[in-house]
Amino acid sequence: MKKTIIFSLLLLIAVMFIVSCGISVLYTLTITISPTGGGTVLRNPTKSEYILLEFVELTAVPANGYIFDHWEGDMTGTANPSTISMTSNKAVTAVFVQNSFPPVVTKVSGPSGIVYSNSQNFSWSGYDFDGTIVYYEYRKDSGAWQITYNTSYIWNSISEGSHTFEVRAKDNIGLYSSIVSWNFTYQVLSPTDTFKLANSWGIGGWENVPDGFLYITYQAMINNQVNCFILTPDYSYEPHCIATFELNHPVRNECDVTVGVGDPSSPVKQKEFIDITYGDTGAYPYPDNKMVLDITELLPINGNVFLKVVNSGSSAGQIEYFSIEYYNTYALSNPDQKYTAVGLPINIPTYGNNSISIPGVSLAPAFTNQKEAISNLITEDFNPADFEYDQGGNVVIDGHGTGWLGFRENDIPWLEKNVKKIVGLKEYTILPDSADNSDSQYFPPIGNQGNVGSCVAWSFGYYTNTYYNAIKYGWDLSSATWIGGYYGNPSPAYQDRIMSPNFVYNQINSGLDDGAYYVDAIDFISSIGESSWEKFPYETNPENGTMNYCTDWPGEQAYREAPLYRNDKGTLYYVQVTDLSDIATLKSLVDSGYLVSVSIDANQYSHMTSNDVWNAATYHVVSTNHANTIVGYSN
Repeated sequence: MKKTIIFSLLLLIAVMFIVSCGISVLYTLTITISPTGGGTVLRNPTKSEYILLEFVELTAVPANGYIFDHWEGDMTGTANPSTISMTSNKAVTAVFVQNSFPPVVTKVSGPSGIVYSNSQNFSWSGYDFDGTIVYYEYRKDSGAWQITYNTSYIWNSISEGSHTFEVRAKDNIGLYSSIVSWNFTYQVLSPTDTFKLANSWGIGGWENVPDGFLYITYQAMINNQVNCFILTPDYSYEPHCIATFELNHPVRNECDVTVGVGDPSSPVKQKEFIDITYGDTGAYPYPDNKMVLDITELLPINGNVFLKVVNSGSSAGQIEYFSIEYYNTYALSNPDQKYTAVGLPINIPTYGNNSISIPGVSLAPAFTNQKEAISNLITEDFNPADFEYDQGGNVVIDGHGTGWLGFRENDIPWLEKNVKKIVGLKEYTILPDSADNSDSQYFPPIGNQGNVGSCVAWSFGYYTNTYYNAIKYGWDLSSATWIGGYYGNPSPAYQDRIMSPNFVYNQINSGLDDGAYYVDAIDFISSIGESSWEKFPYETNPENGTMNYCTDWPGEQAYREAPLYRNDKGTLYYVQVTDLSDIATLKSLVDSGYLVSVSIDANQYSHMTSNDVWNAATYHVVSTNHANTIVGYSN
């Protein structure tokens, strides 16, 4: 220690002597970067030569995709920045290593295209795979970068018009991600901005402007957190194979009917006729006619095809008929191939099961079921907390039925498998000021459900499925009208192209006129299909009080027609409207031609303004009980 101090003092004296004599001693500092391009080194002070014992601070700055690792040569260690004393010429190497996981900024929520008020909160996310801390920097309109330690930015004091917003991430050693940029158009939310809804209570009587439509403001949608459901269309599906069967049994809901391939006790694949997991089919007898199940998804078939009936009740029955029909191009008769079971009828025992098989069935081609999702959506798994359970029913209001039943706890497995929550759009575009799908030639006339609790079947079956199938098949419904008011029907010339709400409602209502569940209606239309009004006309509750209007099942021709109008590849989404980005998402969907089913409180119709608007002051949900259909919007 004493030797080191003495040496330092002698060195200092030597330096002072050299300086006092006017002798200049300069040393160079050589910096090498390894690997080349891995970064840069900043020196403080920045000079080409340094005097004896001058201190130089070196800071290693990694290039994008690299991190600083250590120093080599005349300076060692990992400290950054680090200081070196110029006692001689020095050579230092800054060693960088490539980082495979740079910080990433991804857009996850927020308006991302249209901001409606300066209180709108825009959010983004960033992550770093190797666990280093990530900070966020943002700037608007190419202003100065500002750093934030959270992942949100609140607009404030911005003018109307277009703005560019940029976000980038920086980790704790200065590694930057690439810049992610979005353009925003700022607009003020107006109390006159509304969605247009189609009701199924006919024209006049319940409304102030007699056209069958009402309106709800964007703010009222947000305040009431309206749940919106979107069933996408299926424009490519074609049926090819059906099972036709006839059953004799006095209690439908005691029988579970399945068609399958292979051994009935351990099938290779199978399909249930009406899935009574979600309810039952009513305590009424099966119809005295053949029924049809589209089994195209069971193709290709090579081997044994069976019809199995499991009887959970005390009433015996019979399997009367069973056949398989294949069509190159589907029609209501004259199949290209047909296999018919022999040895019928056979008994269906009480509290037991029986099956009939057709051996040697050989049918192709293979069926592929690729759901037709909307590519522009940002989605999450459905959240059970978003839904209302065991709520609603057929609340009759001024002679008009309702019938929305919400969801059941045992629907959750189905919802987890089949439903996605929309939380935003990947890309937003500037939308037109208004869009109205009810002005389309494909939209059916406003109808009247009477006092029947069939609103769910009207929203998904009558409005949505008619509209989608009209687009699919090129039907022009612009001249179709509603005739007869409360007990009316579409004009007869168009009934072969307008879907029957009864076909759906009567088979999912458990034999009661107490409404229906969204799950059952969507599952039914996706699995069975729907017939036209012509093949199975809608009936309202007759004054004699009989239940036939909601318990009768269709005839054979209606069943045969249903596969043509099946939405097998459609996907179900929902939006719970909680902010203005959800409004922007709904507008984009409507502008793209989708219809949206919403659950509303029908007791609030009496609170509409003189031009049939629900606004933030007039619409306050107590409990939802009715389904309406969003068909348009207007800013």
